[in-house]
This record gives sequence, structure tokens and C-alpha cells, in this order.
Amino acid sequence: MRAGRRSKWASHVEPRLETIRMWRKMGFLEKEICERLGVGVSNFARYKLQYRELREALKAGKDDADAKVVDALYRRAVGYEYEVMETIAIRDAEGKLTGKIQLRKTKKHVTPNVLAQIYYLKNRCPQYWRDRTQHEHSGRDGQPLRPPVIHAYIPDNGRGVVRTGDTANRIAGTNFNHD
Repeated sequence: MRAGRRSKWASHVEPRLETIRMWRKMGFLEKEICERLGVGVSNFARYKLQYRELREALKAGKDDADAKVVDALYRRAVGYEYEVMETIAIRDAEGKLTGKIQLRKTKKHVTPNVLAQIYYLKNRCPQYWRDRTQHEHSGRDGQPLRPPVIHAYIPDNGRGVVRTGDTANRIAGTNFNHD
């Protein structure tokens, strides 16, 4: 039998897998889930490796949350309508409240949000909607560009190395042999 503390998997984690899934769906980080469960982060990481059902609960919750955000972003990008129940106090002919109320269903419209549209398009179609454009430069008829050849004259200002022989004369451009 192994000595040491007993695992909290059976007592703290396994019975709350559905709760963990909901916490993840609500956007809780794993560290926050560990705090709520009373389990150490390193033990929680070990449980994730050992128990497939914990991995699935975390993934399902995250996928649900991601889908909800994607839906909300899409709705803000294209605009949407929703209904609201308004409570109206009834007044008599003199304008005094009668104590009666009337419920009225009203349709409201949320206009499309340009920033949501931009964000959506940049992420869904980056080849068409990105801030940076890439330009290719080429030479004539699509040939690669060739760097220009630069001829520069740099005078030696009297610091030139004097060599003897034919090679030195050609390098310096002068005739040092005074024959």
C-alpha cells in the first residue's frame, strides 16, 4: 500500500464533472476551477492525464463557451432583433394613475457593428481582409531584380601602398618604374 495522502479525484473532482464543465463554459480558468474544488493545480494536471472524462468535461465546456462567443460576435456583426416586454401604467382621462398596468411586447433592433464585422472578416478571410498587404517587386518580364553595379572612385589621398613590379603599377594606375 502506498503511503501519503489520498487522491482527491474520487471525493472532490469526479462527482463534480458536470459542474466543472459549466465552470469552463462560463470562462473559468483551470486555476480558478482548482481553487473552487480545493485541489492543487499539479494534482489537477495529473488528473487530466489520468482521466479521460475530466479532459472531455473541460473540452466540452470550452467548446460550448467558444461557440457562444462566435455566435455573439456574428450576431453583432450582422445585427439582430429581439423582443422586450414593456410594462405601461394606465392613466385615466385626467392623467391620474389607475393602478392598472398593461404589458406590451416591443421589437427592438440592434444595428450591425462595424468593428465586429472587421474582426470577423480579418479572422475568417485573412487573405482578403488584413491590414498589411504584401507587395512583390520584380524586374522586366517578371525576372528577379538585380542589384545595380556601382562604380566608385576612392582616392588613396597619399596613403596608397607602393609595390614594385608590373602588378603594383596596374593596381595603382601609375608607373613607378622610372626607366
